[in-house]
Amino acid sequence: MQRGVELRDGADVALFGVGGVDMTNVAFVKINGSLKAGHAAHRECSADQNAQAPREVSVRRIRYVVATSVDGYIAGPKGEADWIIRDSEIDFRALFDEFDTVLLGRRTYEITQSPGAPPWPAGMSVYVFSRTLRQRDHPEATIVAEKLEDTLAALRARSGKDIWLFGGSSLFQSLLGAGLVDTLEVTVSPVLLGGGIPLLPPPAKQTKLELIGHRVYKTGIVSLRYAVQGRSATKARGRRTSA
Repeated sequence: MQRGVELRDGADVALFGVGGVDMTNVAFVKINGSLKAGHAAHRECSADQNAQAPREVSVRRIRYVVATSVDGYIAGPKGEADWIIRDSEIDFRALFDEFDTVLLGRRTYEITQSPGAPPWPAGMSVYVFSRTLRQRDHPEATIVAEKLEDTLAALRARSGKDIWLFGGSSLFQSLLGAGLVDTLEVTVSPVLLGGGIPLLPPPAKQTKLELIGHRVYKTGIVSLRYAVQGRSATKARGRRTSA
């Protein structure tokens, strides 16, 4: 039995990745109110997975893909992201090709609408969870203010690719607490921030994870893919990989 999702319009994650036809290898972060290039997330997979074209899946997973510091922060105290290492091995085009739907909190969505932000790839459906935004003001997105569980259940039931929980941390906290997140996929940069925006803000219950993939990059970045235990869709489809 899932408990209700608490929808908040408070502080949101300032770190995220976006890409488009001409911007697929570029991620953007908000630093002191402005958009700057950086690395936000990655795709980790085995060689045979790389050779496969993205395909529709029978049970769509909700996957939180995000970059973190070693001490578990996704941005500095003021949203700083200059600590994130850009790695040419990370294929953003392949990453985006795994999804056809993104989920965002209000603050993260507003950043993606800032001047200079690249557009979403063609065909990407954008869902924004907010009680303050009005649908008529944002025709390019679907605004969800209530019945979150029903909305996500309907999205899972549709044919298509996986669903990217794009941010922010408050939305991750809410969906994880309600048992609605299938995987956590973190790209760990070799740095200690000592403070900032945490991957999972409190309060949050303990959640057990199962390692289903990992990769170490020459730059010192380590990618870790976890299945959230208790999610049947993830257990049915996940498999261990390493590189």
